[in-house]
Amino acid sequence: MSTYRQIEFIIRPNGAIEERVVNGEGSGCLDLTTGLEQDLGEVASQDQLPEFYDQVQAEELIQEQQQTA
Repeated sequence: MSTYRQIEFIIRPNGAIEERVVNGEGSGCLDLTTGLEQDLGEVASQDQLPEFYDQVQAEELIQEQQQTA
């Protein structure tokens, strides 16, 4: 079953665009937005929401468990 993801764009008065992925976990949100970012232009900065780190930590834990098994 696929997870619903929403991409929000906020366009600031100075023309800067803020992009936010809702329900994105781990690197999946980065994969989801790569093409859009290429079309929009240069990425000035990138910050991850807490959901990104939750999934990354879970993936690392699974890898550690597989290596010790």
